[in-house]
Amino acid sequence: MSLDKAPARGYLTAMREWSRHFPVVCALALIAGCAAPRPAGERGAAPGGSGTLRISSTPAGARIIVDDTPTNFRTPTAFPLGAGGHRVMLSLAAHRNWEGMVRIEADATTQIEASLAALGTGSIGVASTPAGAEILVDGESTGLVTAAIVPALAVGTHTVQLRLEGFEPWSQAVVVRPDRHFPFQALLSPSRRNRGTLNVRSHPPRALIAIDGVPAGKVTPALLGDVPAGSRALELTLAGHQPWSGTVVVEEGRARDVLVTLRRLPAQEAGRARIESDPPGAAISLDGVALRQKSPVDLDGLPPGTFTVELIRPGAKPWRGELTVLPGERTLLQVTLDPAP
Repeated sequence: MSLDKAPARGYLTAMREWSRHFPVVCALALIAGCAAPRPAGERGAAPGGSGTLRISSTPAGARIIVDDTPTNFRTPTAFPLGAGGHRVMLSLAAHRNWEGMVRIEADATTQIEASLAALGTGSIGVASTPAGAEILVDGESTGLVTAAIVPALAVGTHTVQLRLEGFEPWSQAVVVRPDRHFPFQALLSPSRRNRGTLNVRSHPPRALIAIDGVPAGKVTPALLGDVPAGSRALELTLAGHQPWSGTVVVEEGRARDVLVTLRRLPAQEAGRARIESDPPGAAISLDGVALRQKSPVDLDGLPPGTFTVELIRPGAKPWRGELTVLPGERTLLQVTLDPAP
């Protein structure tokens, strides 16, 4: 019904009838408008198509970046690329980046040959504690062991690795700069593989501990970690008591408890010692264990044998030597400490 032909008294009724159908009419008009063909001037631009970029470099293996977006390609290679202008970058370690603009024509192959300028070389000096570790750079053996100079390394970041039997592998990233030498020192940690732990106690306590003839620098009770697995010779020494020695088996990754009862030495078998220093007041270590007294000091009830003695005093050079104790005798050790430089 047309509104302009509706009777006056039926105007409101006609208005309500027309408004009920208005949404449907709008929807049909919208669909018809979308489906109608556009004028030729309003159509989207036709796609430009694509071409092929064939690219190589000297040296080869450079990463390819197109329009600031890295690709998965390395030179030499060929891959499709949208028609139009593009900015291409080539990146290779120890070389200057290459950049250039390229225009790709549809259904055509565009070729680029780039030459990358080398940045130069540098060297590194590698030392380690302990020495003798094999030196690897970027996973490849150099055929050298520490301490050594690794020459003619390409400029850039390299990973240096050190390997030494009985120690944990060590690695560090180093930056090599043109015509520069970079020295560094590595501290290697003992390997925890093929190692165990000894928990050594004695009665009475404070006995000096040695393993395989080497002083451990500790007294009982002591927990000794990183002990090589296998059969080990353990020795305990305590003033006034007979030295004890025995074999203990250390198991990898496990702790072994050792408890030793020391027998007192007969008076005629024990030895005595006096340690003096000039100047006096030096701190004393016996087989790596610090004594509570300073020089001069008298030591009684020592088991016969040879001890390593260290004297340290401020203003003087450290002194290291041996003290031999004989059964039933008194040994005098006199040391003159030289002034520190």
